[in-house]
Amino acid sequence: MKKFRFHSLVDANIKSLLKKFKMTLKKLSVVIPAQNESENIEICINEITNALEEEQIVYEILVIDDGSTDNTFEIVKNINNPSVECIRNNEDNGFGRA
Repeated sequence: MKKFRFHSLVDANIKSLLKKFKMTLKKLSVVIPAQNESENIEICINEITNALEEEQIVYEILVIDDGSTDNTFEIVKNINNPSVECIRNNEDNGFGRA
C-alpha cells in the first residue's frame, strides 16, 4: 500500500482548485490581521507572495496592523512590493474588527 503525506494531498487539491478558480479570477485580495507580529509578518507575506506568483495570480495583500506596540507596521511598509499595503489602527480593536 502506497503512503501519502497529508500535506502533499492538500497541496495537490489547493493547486487544482487554484487552476480552476484562476480562469475567472481577476484579482485576489488577501487580508491579514496582525498585532505584534514583527517576528513573523515578513515570512508570512513572502510565503503568500511566492505561492500566488508561482500560480500567476494577480493579488493584493492588505495587512491590518491592529494597535501593534512592536515594529510590525514598519516591517510591512518596508516590503518592496506595490501589491502589499499596511493599514494601521492606532489602538487594539480586536481580531474580528481588524
